Amino acid sequence: MPVTNATINRLINLIRPANRALSLASHPSSIYTSPSSPKPVKMAEKLSSIPPKTSIFYKSSSLRKQSSLVYVGPTKDSPLYAMTMHLAWSGRSDLTLHDGTDESAPPLAVAQSKSLMSVDSMFTLHTAEGREITEKLDATMHLTTERYGFALDVGGTMPERFEWRISKGEEVAALQGWKYGLKLVRLDGQVAEGEKRGSSSDGHEVVAAWAEPSINMANEIGRFELLGSAARGELGPYFAATALITAVRIWQVRWYIISASH
Repeated sequence: MPVTNATINRLINLIRPANRALSLASHPSSIYTSPSSPKPVKMAEKLSSIPPKTSIFYKSSSLRKQSSLVYVGPTKDSPLYAMTMHLAWSGRSDLTLHDGTDESAPPLAVAQSKSLMSVDSMFTLHTAEGREITEKLDATMHLTTERYGFALDVGGTMPERFEWRISKGEEVAALQGWKYGLKLVRLDGQVAEGEKRGSSSDGHEVVAAWAEPSINMANEIGRFELLGSAARGELGPYFAATALITAVRIWQVRWYIISASH
């Protein structure tokens, strides 16, 4: 059974002082760097082809490689993508979404932090032009709240801000996982007229949801769904992969913290 938000916050406060909580307003614009190896091929198409609703399944762990392999797909037996994440005691913190169902496939996106117990991360997307788009995933922690924000270019004049929030609302409940999960709020957008669901308590559009596993979700890490403008493909070619890797990254960070407490 997943631990409560309050427990996570207490563990995080032991690792990082509260005065390091970062404001979403401090997000920088996108950072473009030179191509990495291996070079991505048709990455824009791959990044935008993340299914709007999918599950993340645990596949296997390798003590030699000190990492776990998980699958992205409708079922464990029909994977679309692979993700690798290092085990909590490996000393590494990276998470990789691969262009294929094998861990040797080139990366589509990577999330990592400076240290194993950092609750703030950087994530990198590989573009069709062979460049990398790198953004920050900033954690804001208080006694009763836990939020993770990032900025991303979705086709407007300026990068838009998004924020993952702890939730047990209808978007999370629709995924039929544990009662608590995450909802991704589009801070610079409002709910479209006629939208049946997808509104935060402060009036912003909810563009994705993540449900943590319940007892009957064998071998599942979680369930993920794009909503609203994201499901309609209106947020650009990189949004789906960004939403997915940041959701799994948050789960990974929380898992590291829980593992370190035992």
